[in-house]
Amino acid sequence: MATGVIAQPAWGLLTDYFRAERTVIVVGEITSAVAILSYVVSGGLSEPFLLIAVGTAAYSALRAPIAPIATGMVLSRGINYGSVLAFGSLAFAIGASDSALWSAIWGASPSSISTLSAWH
Repeated sequence: MATGVIAQPAWGLLTDYFRAERTVIVVGEITSAVAILSYVVSGGLSEPFLLIAVGTAAYSALRAPIAPIATGMVLSRGINYGSVLAFGSLAFAIGASDSALWSAIWGASPSSISTLSAWH
């Protein structure tokens, strides 16, 4: 989304200026999880579009720095990047399987999807 593309350089500048990679990742994770709750809250509104649009834009902007900063942390510390990618792919496969199981058992309502997104 456009907000993520615009926010990512700003996050990079803040991270480099304050040298706070871990702090930025934690803040991005927590605040993006809060932003995605707009999906649950909007379920009770008669006109939910604006809240969903703002929540999605906030989620995109707050989530943008996580992958590039985490990649930079791995590369700067000399960790084998191939192993990190392999375990990341494995974790994604497990999460996707769990999501499919969740959906098969409890259905795919907006509240169950947003709750599941916050867990992963």
